[in-house]
Amino acid sequence: MNLRAACKALPNVVCLEASVVELLGDIARDGRFENVRGVRIGPPRSSEDTVDCVDVFPRGLTFVCDGISSQFRRQLNDAPVELVSHFCGLVLEHEPIATSEHFEGPTGATTHLARPTERHVNPLPMPHNGNVLLDGVGPVLLYQMSERETRVLADIPGDQLPSEASGRLREVLRDSLSRVAPKSEFPGLHANLMGALDSARRIRCIGNKFIPATANNIDGALWLGDALNVRHPLTGGGMTVGLWDAVIVTDLLRNRDLPDARAMRRIKAQWQWRRRPRALVINVLSIALYSLFAAESKELALLREACFDYLSLGGAFSMHPSGFLSGLMPNPLLLVYHFFSVALLAVYLRIANRSAAYPGGPLPLRVYSAFYTLYIAAAVILPPVWKELQP
Repeated sequence: MNLRAACKALPNVVCLEASVVELLGDIARDGRFENVRGVRIGPPRSSEDTVDCVDVFPRGLTFVCDGISSQFRRQLNDAPVELVSHFCGLVLEHEPIATSEHFEGPTGATTHLARPTERHVNPLPMPHNGNVLLDGVGPVLLYQMSERETRVLADIPGDQLPSEASGRLREVLRDSLSRVAPKSEFPGLHANLMGALDSARRIRCIGNKFIPATANNIDGALWLGDALNVRHPLTGGGMTVGLWDAVIVTDLLRNRDLPDARAMRRIKAQWQWRRRPRALVINVLSIALYSLFAAESKELALLREACFDYLSLGGAFSMHPSGFLSGLMPNPLLLVYHFFSVALLAVYLRIANRSAAYPGGPLPLRVYSAFYTLYIAAAVILPPVWKELQP
């Protein structure tokens, strides 16, 4: 909201509240746009007005940035969408915790843990931080929206969501939430989760997609952010990619009149080239981490264990991955290096029989399964890298 207010305050910005009905432009024989000259707008979807639509023809360039459910993405990229999983949302209500409580003790926030055995205290293991709970049907995310409310996003892998009408969806969620927060270990958090599930009249769900970027080759328009490409929301990289898209195109268009179509194609090619490393790192990392956190096999569970051991080494072993997640280290080769370093650590853990996720077996079997795990690691990261590298 603050970004929107800042834009509205600029003297050269005219703000219209409306819904874009369609793009206007010249259409080729194959049914795709050759260029975009403007948009057709109508009243906002939340409005009951029945006014006629109006055609708007901006001078030079139309930005398409209508988010993950973009109705105009198919005009640019009609490839089938890969639906990875679904997030099902719940809200936990609890007593507030004063912000100052998080910083008691000489080591700061790490000394403060919630009291999970008590029903009405903050259920997060680390208040005011993101929490990822594993070993359920899929990962479960918890983060506070306010002092009194915490959002729960429970992941259900696969492109098919269980039916809520039949009660199957609630059964799957109950099983997943019970596994990530067992009643024997976390009775307070377990009670909060079960209470939120039972009291929810309707469970809101959203599909998690992976859509690689494609070249912006339609004159007169530029697709930005989630309207162009989408990654799994587990790592929260959508806003990072979208804001950097805006920063880069602003830099390329700064202090110049809008050029002709030929020069604009060169600018869009430069924009695509400059955005790609950062977008590739964030997008690929989201898919790779989701594959490990959702761990549907012993090999993936072994890779996840190696990932945590790798991060616990500190220094560059944790700083570089943090830089990848934040978009501050847009280096695809370094990402691949770290990922295969994790894979080699997994090979060592398996051969040395030091893995809790994949223990046991004679040495020949451990050697075979270790190198099979290396193959699984390559199968996790290389396909999305290849898709992101396509023009």
